[in-house]
Amino acid sequence: MEIVLKKSTAKLLAIGCILILIGLIVSFQQSAPQVKAYSSVSLSESLKLLDPGPKQGESAPAFKATHYTGKTVDSKDLEGKPIVVYFWATWCGTCLQNFKSIDTIYGDYKGKVAFIAVNVDPKEGKGEISDYIKRHGFEKMENAFFIVDGDMLKKYYPLQTSTKYGISNERKVSFKNAGVFSKEQWEESFKSLLSA
Repeated sequence: MEIVLKKSTAKLLAIGCILILIGLIVSFQQSAPQVKAYSSVSLSESLKLLDPGPKQGESAPAFKATHYTGKTVDSKDLEGKPIVVYFWATWCGTCLQNFKSIDTIYGDYKGKVAFIAVNVDPKEGKGEISDYIKRHGFEKMENAFFIVDGDMLKKYYPLQTSTKYGISNERKVSFKNAGVFSKEQWEESFKSLLSA
């Protein structure tokens, strides 16, 4: 009797495993068309999903940015002037390198190109930004520093700090990239915006 019971238990387990396997196969076959549909997404569509911000040649979204002292700047008030929007944070080493490069040429382009440095860290406010400016000697660029703005982050969607957008007089994205720029690269970027 014991042996028969063990054999019947083994048969039940085998039948249960087979039924589970059949269920998995049927389930997989039913989901296969969905997998196929996703594979038909083009490479450019896939890249857009990975980097959803505005691309070179596209219209730059209008924005309002709040300076760390509280005043607001509207991109509509900057009509006729190219803009560089730069996303940064006080803890970003790449951003510090970029600011040091910009600081050396800022006086040559102040008033010609609007430089809007938007902080991306919601924990950094007026005090942290003010300390950063003083600690690094960026007082002559003080009017360029803005606090985090959720609406602007949604429109431009920087994937990392040091993301920069060059925006032409026609409000098109002239360039978009991230990382360290040398003084010469920043100067070339400003010149290209002025000649566009």
